[in-house]
Amino acid sequence: MRVEDLPEAVNNTWSIARRCAFMVMKHKPTLPAFPVPEGQSEEEFLRVMSLEGLRKRLTEIELPEEEHPKYLKRLDYELGIINRMGFPGYFLIVADFIQWARRQDIPVGPGRGSGAGSIVAWALTITDINPMEFGLLFERFLNPDRVSMPDFDIDFCKDRREEVRSYIATRYGEDHVGMITAFGKIKGRTALQDAQRVLYHETYGQAAYGFMTAIKDVLPQHADPNKKTESMPILEAYNTNDAFRAKVNEEPIGPILCRMAGKIEGLIRDRSSHAAGAVIGNTKITDITPVIYDPKAGQNGFLVCDFDMKGVESVGLVKFDLLGLVTLSIIHKALLFIKQMHGTSINPSLIPRDDKGVFEMLSEGHATAVFQFEGGGMRDALMKVKPERLEDLIAIVALYRPGPMAYISTYVARKEGEPYETPGGDRCKPILDETYGIMVYQEQVMGVAQEVAGYSLGSADLLRRAMGKKIAEEMKKQEHTFIYGDPESNPPIPGAIARGMTEKDAIKLFNDIKPFADYGFNKSHAAAYAWVGYITAWLKFHYPAEFLAAQISYYDKPEKRSLVKEELDRLGIRMLPPDINFSCTDFRPERDEKSKGGIGVRFGLSAVKGVTDEDGAFEAERTKNGKFKDLSDFMTRVGKITTSDQRSALVACGAFDSLWPVRSQAEEILNWIAGDKGKKKKEELSSDDIFSATGVNAGIVIPEKFKEIAEWGNRADREYSAVGFYFGRHPLDRYLKRMIKGGVRRRRSIVDWLKANNKERINSRRLAVMVEDVKRLRSRKNTEYILLIASEKNDSYTASFFPSNYNQNGGWSLDHIFRVLQGAKISRIPVIMEASISWDGTRSSQFINAVWTANEFLEGVHGDLTVDIKSTEIPPDAALMMGGGDDADILKKVVEKTVKRVEALFLPKTHEKGSTVRIRIDGDSSELIELPGRYLMSNPLEGALMSMPGVIGIHDSLDE
Repeated sequence: MRVEDLPEAVNNTWSIARRCAFMVMKHKPTLPAFPVPEGQSEEEFLRVMSLEGLRKRLTEIELPEEEHPKYLKRLDYELGIINRMGFPGYFLIVADFIQWARRQDIPVGPGRGSGAGSIVAWALTITDINPMEFGLLFERFLNPDRVSMPDFDIDFCKDRREEVRSYIATRYGEDHVGMITAFGKIKGRTALQDAQRVLYHETYGQAAYGFMTAIKDVLPQHADPNKKTESMPILEAYNTNDAFRAKVNEEPIGPILCRMAGKIEGLIRDRSSHAAGAVIGNTKITDITPVIYDPKAGQNGFLVCDFDMKGVESVGLVKFDLLGLVTLSIIHKALLFIKQMHGTSINPSLIPRDDKGVFEMLSEGHATAVFQFEGGGMRDALMKVKPERLEDLIAIVALYRPGPMAYISTYVARKEGEPYETPGGDRCKPILDETYGIMVYQEQVMGVAQEVAGYSLGSADLLRRAMGKKIAEEMKKQEHTFIYGDPESNPPIPGAIARGMTEKDAIKLFNDIKPFADYGFNKSHAAAYAWVGYITAWLKFHYPAEFLAAQISYYDKPEKRSLVKEELDRLGIRMLPPDINFSCTDFRPERDEKSKGGIGVRFGLSAVKGVTDEDGAFEAERTKNGKFKDLSDFMTRVGKITTSDQRSALVACGAFDSLWPVRSQAEEILNWIAGDKGKKKKEELSSDDIFSATGVNAGIVIPEKFKEIAEWGNRADREYSAVGFYFGRHPLDRYLKRMIKGGVRRRRSIVDWLKANNKERINSRRLAVMVEDVKRLRSRKNTEYILLIASEKNDSYTASFFPSNYNQNGGWSLDHIFRVLQGAKISRIPVIMEASISWDGTRSSQFINAVWTANEFLEGVHGDLTVDIKSTEIPPDAALMMGGGDDADILKKVVEKTVKRVEALFLPKTHEKGSTVRIRIDGDSSELIELPGRYLMSNPLEGALMSMPGVIGIHDSLDE
């Protein structure tokens, strides 16, 4: 049946759709009743629990008795607001599942967001930050002047978060608990693909796939910097971007394709369960919202509300954010390792906060693997600020963002003693002196408004929000209130003038506050995350092997693991190679006399490509039946659970070296055994066809032919292929001395020079890198360019080549540079690139001018050369033999003749900047023959020498 044959069928679908319309009724937030002891209300039980928890906290921190009253007063104040606003049940519910998690040894974060400003939350162990110690404000979290639901964002250990969600479902009933839906929308490029697949025009037919791809590739990025990861809307791009419009108009169907794609762009494409959001209803979820059952959600499946975050709130459900923070998992694993290696149990909440060694480590920029501070820009900020207290770390977390970043240099100068005037004068010093007169935090804006103009903290929070949103009418109203007061406010606000400030100074102060309010950071969040960062720094400083073993176990990208390897090298801690008899699934600390501190880090098998070993099968087998004795023992016991590819990867990374040191042979032997050929009994083979050696089971004999297989010449490259980074010898190591002589420098040393000399750019610097990835991309202006992801031994970064450099790079074309880089990536060979490097105060940028392979660039770069001649490799000379004499005399003359041939090859290459050349006979270094003068070595000359009978090698003093 065709649609046009029955048009009423199409009309009826619309009729059915209209009958399905349903109006969702909005409800106020409702929570399930929290079970409290008989005879107590939620308000009373919350007070009892809070007082009990606060007394325990004050005992833990050993606070003097005379300080207790102000804590109790703050607690009473917060409880009054919580009860008056009707939220005691919310606090009890959150405290209940967090306290349960702590009892199950599930790591919980110290706080996130403004909730860390509540002393009730601290007393109930919802948070782990003392708000009184850091001057955090409760009103930033729960404002009595702006009624809205409190919202704790809670970080849990990523590995065990689902256990908490399951507990909540058990506690309140599985039919009362659900997850939130996350809807995925059709993005611009996907819309173009979908439209091309189904669109067929009666005149122009179907748009070619290649044409659609070309359009998709030039679709520019979103103009909004907050949406820089998204593409610009298709129709907006067509109307505003000349390059995009030109590409679309190349075919008559192009504008039609874009118009159709624009219609579906932004529509909902798919749905999934929100990773963190959970809701708890006071009745069955199905009575409140439509649901689906997702068997893959959580541990045993979950009901999933058919509304998104805003939707569930509108129907009265209260959202709880159960977030997974991998850093908590890392800390937990590190603490377990410390207990295993040292027998020491550590409570991270009670570690000293003034550890001088930790702050010195951070001040030197050694922040690899330190939460919040491991990025290059953050390390630079640490080296500038040189933190000496936790408050400095809190300030760095708040300042290191676009906008306030410009004040880091001011913070540093004032910290080092530069005089400054505090905005608002002496009255604001207690509020602003901790950040040297700079308004870094939103709480400081609120504090200044309270002190200078008499705002309540609740109304000061409204001022902060108005400034942040930049609503002109509201800003004008708040400015008048700040300066002149508002007697109708509840409570009345006297204003700055009434509190002793001149009108001129009040106007100036308000204008000074405005930009700070715009970028001011939530101090509660900064304090909580700076504390987590400090904990990781403390663990790294005192237990580096244990902490870094835990850290690298949670990294899933090889380049991240490489950074930890480099940090271990810096600390003098060995990364012990993979070993089938010692390695576990994760990286583990292991006793090692050669490592600083006596503990190394054993490579984890989960980092070997294709070898997840998630259930720890190898370790379990070793624990049960002992170490693997040899290759056949391994195959007998666990061979069935491994594939050929997995065994090859394990061989390539060296995991079987302790069982059979020649890797090429080990791979063949394992495959031979796996193919059932190793089951032949010893008596079935002739004695000439077998050999005995360590590494094979006595019940299986290995053919002699395997012993004759030569070892791989590219072991390092195979290791890299197996694990994604170099944990042994780095490919750049062999070129190091020659690269230094050839003017090659490291990027970090160049950036350090730029910073030390206050320079923004330096041109024509040479860098040696490994190519991790290379792409041909297009800029917003539709200009093709190359993006290189490069790595040095202890560094990784990006570099770009733009066509605008054509006239500056001596004829190097984009195609040529891409071919060199792509070839180097595939072959895993180093390249030398000449680049311009710029520094903008936070990060460096590298712009490529030219590239060479390392061998090509270093062809003329040599140290002193020694040509090795082996006399027994020189074929007999018939003429000399005919001349008579004993064998020794003939051999001497043959060698002399070969030496003269070597001299003859070098003589035309004499050059004052060349290399000294010596000839060594049969490895005897006591009598070297040195050629007069200096000579230039080249690849053709090296080839000619190596093809000469008797020459077995050329040693360069610059090669290791």
